[in-house]
Amino acid sequence: MNEINRVIRSASWRLWVIDLFRTLAVSLTVGLAGVLIARVVERTFGLSFSWMRPYGGIFAAVGAAVGFAAVVWSIVLWKKSAEVALELDERAGLREALSTALCVSKNSDPWSQAMVETARASAAGVKVREAIPMRPPRFWPAPLGAAAALAMLWFTLPSLDVLGIMKKKTEVQQQRQRLVEVKADIKAKDEKLAEMLAKAKVEMNSDELGSKGADKGLEVQKPEEIQRSAVKKLTDLADRLNAMKTGEKAEQAQALKDAMRQLKQPGDGPLNDFSRNLAAGKFDKADAALQELAQKLNDGAMSDAQKQQLKEQMKNLSDQLKKVSESNKDLEKKLAAAGMDPKKAAELAKELAKNPDALKKAIEQMKNLTPEQREKLKQMAESASKSAQQSESMSESMSKMSEGMDKQGMSQEGQEGMQQMGSELGQAEMMAQEMDSLSAALSETQAQLAELGGECSGENPGEMEGDPHLGDWQEGDSSLSRGNGSGGAGRGNYGGARPENAADFSINKEKAKVATGKGPIIGTRLVQGDQVKGDSLAEFGAATDAAEKAAAEAIDNQLVPRELQGSVKNYFGRLSEKSKGGAGSKSPAAPTKPPAAPASDAKDAPKK
Repeated sequence: MNEINRVIRSASWRLWVIDLFRTLAVSLTVGLAGVLIARVVERTFGLSFSWMRPYGGIFAAVGAAVGFAAVVWSIVLWKKSAEVALELDERAGLREALSTALCVSKNSDPWSQAMVETARASAAGVKVREAIPMRPPRFWPAPLGAAAALAMLWFTLPSLDVLGIMKKKTEVQQQRQRLVEVKADIKAKDEKLAEMLAKAKVEMNSDELGSKGADKGLEVQKPEEIQRSAVKKLTDLADRLNAMKTGEKAEQAQALKDAMRQLKQPGDGPLNDFSRNLAAGKFDKADAALQELAQKLNDGAMSDAQKQQLKEQMKNLSDQLKKVSESNKDLEKKLAAAGMDPKKAAELAKELAKNPDALKKAIEQMKNLTPEQREKLKQMAESASKSAQQSESMSESMSKMSEGMDKQGMSQEGQEGMQQMGSELGQAEMMAQEMDSLSAALSETQAQLAELGGECSGENPGEMEGDPHLGDWQEGDSSLSRGNGSGGAGRGNYGGARPENAADFSINKEKAKVATGKGPIIGTRLVQGDQVKGDSLAEFGAATDAAEKAAAEAIDNQLVPRELQGSVKNYFGRLSEKSKGGAGSKSPAAPTKPPAAPASDAKDAPKK
């Protein structure tokens, strides 16, 4: 039986493999048909399936399902030994020898033993490969056709998106992408602005920049909310920087620069560079020139004549700085314009550096000013006072340098004055740099505001999102939107102007015929020509009208006797007709009958 069992096992495995290929072809065809249907559903209704992912997807799931179904199906169809023997007897032409031997193998009668021995001899000569050859299933083209149809429809089937789901998902993806971009852009702007604010020594926390607004916008997942919050933060920051730029410190720096502009060249000598830079408000260069001058003095590189020139220049510059510290013409004019006595204003402005409180008290006593005006004048006075103190300190330092200068060089007192002067210049330069940094931070804030304001989107033509949009003109309320485009309703930020093209035109000079109406005389001139015949009635008519009105008022006020009122009315009536060029102007009007006396007078009249 060993030979019989061997060929039956071999045939059983071969038949299972054949069944596996057949079931695999059927399962693969069904799976590809399912994928094809899923693709059609996806493109029709705008759905989005995960076809391929690193750890799964529809293709991976279908492949696993097809393989599992084919293996399980082939195992379920696995033939038993008797069925395999019958299949092998039929294919090998053994006339049921193997199947009969399996049935009688357990019998011990001679016939059964003879049948088993005959089947064993037949099995020894059976070639299983030839009897059960490996051939592809009959419907093997089916999965290939399904794959070809899927490939063709995959790339050619348009997206119908009947339910609009794909459009919504695309908008959500674009929203997310824009959210990431806006967040990164605002973060970069915040970092740049924070660096500039640090240089300006302006302390700002995250609440005052766009970072917090960006984080808040991430919760609602709307880039517009992030931009709106950033614009609000930048607007508040710009207002604060503007207030600082026009504050006391800024006014002090400007007052000091204005004071230094009053300086003149203190003669010719080694102090030329220093005085020129000081007058220009370039305190860093003035400090460098002062250090270079000190180095020359220490090295003995100056002649006696140059030292004498330097001494005279220092004395002259010290006197100028002293006068500058006592001169506050601008503040004096402002005080006088605010209602203060000019003499008192000049006196207080002169003593401002020594007694600033006196001016503050005088401003408080000015009752004609509003609280805001008082605070503004106090701020100006404070800035002018500090500027005057700095000028006076520079004057004292320069005086010490002048007094300590001799032919041997600079004395100890002069060197102390020079160090003091360098310290004053350093403070002035630091204050100027802070103001420059503040201006740079303000410019950056305004630039970011303009950029964020230009990234608006809307339905109005002419608005922009990205590059400027050049649209056609349309009506609308210009206060509702902003943008960098042109054409539609809105306010432009910057750029985006329509290109200028040369237009054809022609000029035709001619005098238009116009009708002259009544109006004031704006000019007269003498014209050569024939005189127009007739009477001039304009001035006569104006005089007649005025006289007629005066007569009417006199009659109403009972200033004309009752018996003469009719004659007065008749007289001025004829004058009115004459002035209007009526019949009365050609012939005198017929005398009119005097009006009847009033009823009250008639009763009192004597009877005849």
